[in-house]
Amino acid sequence: MVAGIDPALTQDIKRHFVTVGHRQVHYLRAGSGPCVVLCHGSPNSGLSELGLMNALKDRFTMIAPDTPGNGNSDPLEIENPTISDYARALEETLDVLGIDKCAVYGFHTGADIAASIAVQSPERIAQVVANGLPFFTQEERKLMLEKYLPPFEPQWDGGHLCWLWPRLTEQQVFFPWHEQDPEHRMKRGITPTDSIQFQAVEFLRAGDAYRKPYRAAFLQESEQLLPDLTVPTILCAFKDDPLYEHLDRLNETPEVVRVERIDHSLSEVAQELKAFFDDHDGGEPPPPPVTKPLSGDRFHQDFIEAGGGQIYFLKREGTGRPIIALHDPASSSRLFDTFLAGVGFTRPLFAFDLPGSGESDNTFSDGVPTIEGYAEKLSEILDALGEREVDIVGYYSGSYVGAELAIERPDLVKHLAFIGVEQYGPEEQQDRLAHYTPDVSPRWDGSHLITAWRMMRAQGLFNPWYKTTGEAAMTDPYVDSHMVHRRVVDLMKCGNTYQHAYRGYFTYPTLERLPLVQCPKWICKLSWDPRQEGGVKIAKAIKTPTVDISPDMTKWGSFFETLFTN
Repeated sequence: MVAGIDPALTQDIKRHFVTVGHRQVHYLRAGSGPCVVLCHGSPNSGLSELGLMNALKDRFTMIAPDTPGNGNSDPLEIENPTISDYARALEETLDVLGIDKCAVYGFHTGADIAASIAVQSPERIAQVVANGLPFFTQEERKLMLEKYLPPFEPQWDGGHLCWLWPRLTEQQVFFPWHEQDPEHRMKRGITPTDSIQFQAVEFLRAGDAYRKPYRAAFLQESEQLLPDLTVPTILCAFKDDPLYEHLDRLNETPEVVRVERIDHSLSEVAQELKAFFDDHDGGEPPPPPVTKPLSGDRFHQDFIEAGGGQIYFLKREGTGRPIIALHDPASSSRLFDTFLAGVGFTRPLFAFDLPGSGESDNTFSDGVPTIEGYAEKLSEILDALGEREVDIVGYYSGSYVGAELAIERPDLVKHLAFIGVEQYGPEEQQDRLAHYTPDVSPRWDGSHLITAWRMMRAQGLFNPWYKTTGEAAMTDPYVDSHMVHRRVVDLMKCGNTYQHAYRGYFTYPTLERLPLVQCPKWICKLSWDPRQEGGVKIAKAIKTPTVDISPDMTKWGSFFETLFTN
């Protein structure tokens, strides 16, 4: 699970993917009994409903999907989806999950979706709780559509991150956040820094796609739905919610609808929800279905239970011995998106988020990863997947993880390609350990986001990044803003765990360990990589061949498939 989330909140809660047509939906599941579906607000994911999941899981089967385009769910292939589109998408998900009847709870955008699905398919909805269902005036709606949803695209200087943190804090002080005057000032404070960080990571997951569910909610005229509600419904809002006052805008409501104003704790609310949902007569849903691949050459997302937690991975289907791609420190499987999407190869291809990185749980007992520990965990992952033989492409520290696995499991690893290997001397090691991995703990003003951006961008300009001299300048800089942004998002997910991963990379005894790899192996040369010269020296020292590889990862699949058949 992502750094910063209290492990106590995720105990007994499992993450899954389900394939719905041409897209995938990520969802959380816990508990047993009749089904209750939780629909989150924008721009969050199902993770924002962990509190209710834990409070209700002893009585109900709790399902919390990520709305399409939020969290880890694929977006809808619709230019401007409406709330009705999102409700139909939820119904399609319920169909694939085998859920015939459920109760639905929704918050803000999720409240719109909950009310809409109840109107569209009342026969499968037992009860509805719409918390913070908006009833905007036309003037308010126009203002929100004009100002609330600016584009969120990576800027070369990290300016989009300078905007993000204040955007998240201002929405707790003003409503709407862009109207910063006494009239719109709310009488409430700002939540703790860790809470803002959670919201920031949720926003970063969605990226510019955050605007679509919000836009749908702003356009939805909820008051027109109310007369068509035929299932027991509670319309409610927390007292400190800016939409609390919207309850006063209601005129007549159907007999099945009751209005409640909430001024008590979440635990008390949970007890009331239990009582309300207790009449739910739907049966317990079937077990989670096996994740089906997407059609064609598209790769899909999934989790595997291994080593005491859930490990996230991407897979492109194929035939023959799998190729395993292992990422570098402070990164994730998303490094290999274009590798997975390439053409001209037929082998299966896996890319894992190593434990404590990306979307994978940190399964180390002390929370501290090492190169040897990663290799041990990878061995458990491949055993859990039933893989008996693999070829490995390792990227920087991923090279060393592959090497350790090959040394310990020569039966498993048949070919190994190293990218970005280096042998650092004692002084270089100390220098990098002292300066390369600054603290990126959340700071009250959001400045850690800028630290992360400047570091990740400088990695494409200087080697090492913190020595901004002509001598350290990279002659072939790589500072694509979308690439830098992806690395910042990955770093925010793993937090300071990245420091241990880099320590393993800097201190690895390359010249001592790589000769112990007995399978065919190659040291790869990337034209832009400042470590290329060091890799060539290592290749000569350990009598290992070198190969040139294209900086275009879409060509890697066919290249490595050919290389690994020699």
